[in-house]
Amino acid sequence: MKRFILPLALFAATTLLGQQAPLTVHTDVGAHGYGQAYYTAQHVNRLRPEYIGQVSALDIADGYTVILFDGEDGEGRDQLTITGPQRIEDLKTQVRLHGSGNWDNAIRSLVLFQSNAGIEQIAPSEIAANPN
Repeated sequence: MKRFILPLALFAATTLLGQQAPLTVHTDVGAHGYGQAYYTAQHVNRLRPEYIGQVSALDIADGYTVILFDGEDGEGRDQLTITGPQRIEDLKTQVRLHGSGNWDNAIRSLVLFQSNAGIEQIAPSEIAANPN
């Protein structure tokens, strides 16, 4: 029995380590410091206590969108929607209307979901140039 459990455990650990998380939040600029990975689409009503008001950077994988809120339970005065793939090394670069004026250390809850795959995005200038 032990001969089967160890290889199975190693296989599972290798598979999880090789998988890119759809969303990873970091406590320090440049994606340093502590990190929290989210592997499934979900609504996070409240970040873990050590991450509330501490997120300074994030990574979003291709095919996923995250909506960030400055309040708990998907509420608050501001929200920011980001579609991957994207790496934001410093949330101070993301404008917020209230509070400090940026998203650094402002995230309290979030929604992570899969983006609509296969939908081609057209820039507004292309739409204006080709009205048909």
